[in-house]
Amino acid sequence: MAMRELGKLEPVPVREIWPHEERDFTPWLANNLHLLNEILDLELEVIGTESTHPGAGRVDILAKDKDDNANVIIENQLGQSDDSHFARLIGYAASRDARILIWVAGGFWEWHLHMLDWLNQEIGIAAYGVEVSAWRIGSAFAPHLRCVAWPTPQSGRKSNTSSDLVAQCRHFYEPLLERFRKEADMLQPPGPIGVFHTRWRSFRTGYANERVVYAIGIANEKAWAFLSAYGPKHKRVYRALCEHQPQIDADMNGAEVEWCEGGKESWIAVKTQASLEDAEEKIEATRVWMFDNLLKLKDVVQPHLDEVMRKLPANAIPVPDVADSAQ
Repeated sequence: MAMRELGKLEPVPVREIWPHEERDFTPWLANNLHLLNEILDLELEVIGTESTHPGAGRVDILAKDKDDNANVIIENQLGQSDDSHFARLIGYAASRDARILIWVAGGFWEWHLHMLDWLNQEIGIAAYGVEVSAWRIGSAFAPHLRCVAWPTPQSGRKSNTSSDLVAQCRHFYEPLLERFRKEADMLQPPGPIGVFHTRWRSFRTGYANERVVYAIGIANEKAWAFLSAYGPKHKRVYRALCEHQPQIDADMNGAEVEWCEGGKESWIAVKTQASLEDAEEKIEATRVWMFDNLLKLKDVVQPHLDEVMRKLPANAIPVPDVADSAQ
């Protein structure tokens, strides 16, 4: 019996197969989503490709997980992972309220894998990193997808604890966010800056990219309504606001105001007892408390915040843009 001729398996640059990410790779992946399903143990179906979403940009692939109807964002990058693609991935997630994120790249730096791990462990979002490569055997090409970051049983979407928490927070916040939008014209920040998830939700202060937001949240049996400064200049903003502390405390009409300067975040907050495990009537009472107290805090703090932003050096805090100043 004659020996069969064996071809040599050789790696090839991915752009030999898909020269253009948008025109070649994204359509191919959308048409072969079963390859992702096999390695990620998901049941994904495509909703759209290269679709534009206000405040986020153009999403490479928007999908649904048929298992629980969750929104899925797939961000494609044929080159090495970079910060801009990670930021877009988070921005898309906020725009579409996605619970599953898939970042496909030609390779991943270690710190980007740590970021995906953080999303899985701390935020309650199922985040996957998938490395794409290409091989050649003779004249035939073969794509290869390899999962390099995924949710752990303790942190991922399949965990009952994580899923329950996400569902509880969604139930709690959806009617409250709608009320803020309709009755108070308070909007969530676009993109990754200032977008808090799971137990927390944030709102614009009226300045672009300043990383100072109004926010609400429930943690450690407390409901919060607060102003958070968490950017690289957060201590400068906080200390400038501290000069207005006597007037702010007085204008809060007896409410106990907590002032805290932290290592990575500083805040001005009011709190009350609350839990996501409460009965529905208590949940609704907490929603009312958050709505009333965040609006009160905004009314009191905003004039002082505006003054602080005007007086801080131009290189410390960006100038407000027209769109945000109108909010």
